Amino acid sequence: MRIALLNLTGGGIGSGYRKYLLNMLPRLASHPAVDSVLCASPYGLNVQDWFENLSNVDFIGCRPFRFMHHRPDSELYDNLKKYRPDVIFIPLERYLKFENIPIVTMVRNMEPLLSPEMPNQLRERMRIWAQTWEAGTAVRRSSRVIAVSQFVKDFILRKWNISQNKVSLIYFGSEHVMEGKGSRPNTIPEAWTNDFVFTAGSIEPYRGLEDIVKALSYLRGKNRRIRLVIAGQERPQMQLYRGSIERMTEKHGVAQNIVWVGNLNIDEMLWCYRNCKVFVMSSRVEACPNTAMEAMAYGCISAVADNPPLPEFFRECAAYYPPKDGKALGETILRLLEQDERERMTVSDMAMARARAFSWDDTVARTIQTLRDAVMQGGRKDLHCIRDEDSIKNAV
Repeated sequence: MRIALLNLTGGGIGSGYRKYLLNMLPRLASHPAVDSVLCASPYGLNVQDWFENLSNVDFIGCRPFRFMHHRPDSELYDNLKKYRPDVIFIPLERYLKFENIPIVTMVRNMEPLLSPEMPNQLRERMRIWAQTWEAGTAVRRSSRVIAVSQFVKDFILRKWNISQNKVSLIYFGSEHVMEGKGSRPNTIPEAWTNDFVFTAGSIEPYRGLEDIVKALSYLRGKNRRIRLVIAGQERPQMQLYRGSIERMTEKHGVAQNIVWVGNLNIDEMLWCYRNCKVFVMSSRVEACPNTAMEAMAYGCISAVADNPPLPEFFRECAAYYPPKDGKALGETILRLLEQDERERMTVSDMAMARARAFSWDDTVARTIQTLRDAVMQGGRKDLHCIRDEDSIKNAV
């Protein structure tokens, strides 16, 4: 197969998307069913610098995606025309029409589709509406759709009323567990080592940070001083939201026990996972959360909001609390802190085993099958580049 992988972002790329490409592209390129890959990304991202020795991958630049523009720009059109792909794979909620080439899209971001609270800013409201519209267009018009969790698949089928056979459930793989102790972020006091609660992710309203602040306030009332490390950065449009959380921490008297560390590198995240007493995931909505995979891979003891799709991933490897209930989260954290070492080791081992169930090799094999199905659906069964099924099934 000749695959055109189009990263049709608005010009940037998030850390989760970057991890996806780093894990997927080398495996796609080396798969026996794949002859070559054309990887297009917005100018300036320099995706080619992330990889080495991908001899059958050609990297090209393209214009950032624009709302309601579903035809390739002239340069991308010429590159696609020259490359002659068998299938176009767009690993996010975007659609592009190019001749009669089948399109496979992916639904990986549920925040605009199920935003728990509509923001006050008009620009943010317009962003959510536009992203929802584009997602619907991509799902309806593409040949095949990849859903990254059962929760996402159920939502797609319910909202857009499409055939179940059109949607493939393909989980992301779990991150490779790094050896070593990691590196303590400079902003975290040395005295906090092995004595803090950790949460990570973009600073957005759907993250539900209010729950954690209220939990710390509840525990403060019980004379339990809990330290909290918050990793992640807000977009410029979310500075007002971060400001509201900071004011909330002051009001509840817990600001002095919180460190905002911003975006962390791999070594710093490793240190936080290895040294936190409890990992908290308070998100209102997710698709296939990378931080959940990472926390389990490092054996974290986790307190998690009981809303989909979090139980789909953590299963019995986390303690759950009702979302928006800070008192319940506080009690859950306290219960986890009071576990003895034997209980913690048991849960930690279960979490690591659960993380190993998510394999990037399996993600690639299922993605290849979905791409192949899209090509076959288009009536191109006689193409020389479609390898036999055994070569696909036996590749992993």
